[in-house]
Amino acid sequence: HDLLEDTHTHAGELEERFGSSVAALVQHVSEDASIDDEQARKRALRAQVSRAPADAAAVFAADKVSNARELRSRLSCGLAADEADAKRDHYRASLPMLERRLGPRDTLVDQLRFELEMLEMLDFA
Repeated sequence: HDLLEDTHTHAGELEERFGSSVAALVQHVSEDASIDDEQARKRALRAQVSRAPADAAAVFAADKVSNARELRSRLSCGLAADEADAKRDHYRASLPMLERRLGPRDTLVDQLRFELEMLEMLDFA
């Protein structure tokens, strides 16, 4: 899902190799690289996902769960909290959008909520 963001691959290449459905899904969950400000880029991504099909929102949610778990692990191993703040803020801001898009009792939403609660506990440790 990070292919367009993390490599020099273009959407056309993705479509040629994996088909239009996969290419569209990846585009729905990819940041707009033309937005320089990181917070604005993350806000735009959340807005984009909020309008995307449910399968794109599910991929986005699964990514946030995975990223929050990794962040929690890194924080528990000594990563400075201020280094994690922007990521944590993005995950927190993603939760209400995902609750609206997928439903408040969706499994991925529940898992993200749990990971955020665990991150909050680290804030007080």
